[in-house]
Amino acid sequence: MTPHQRHTGQDEEILAQRKARLEAAKAVNPMRWGKRDVRNFTPVEPMTLN
Repeated sequence: MTPHQRHTGQDEEILAQRKARLEAAKAVNPMRWGKRDVRNFTPVEPMTLN
């Protein structure tokens, strides 16, 4: 994720697409994933730098 994508609000759409792609890959080959879920694609809250 780039800062520009976060600033313009594109991050949520990109994360949703990544999650859908990984879930589709897991459905095709569940043995590769084992019992674990796909990673957490919840957008992070705004951050500040020191």
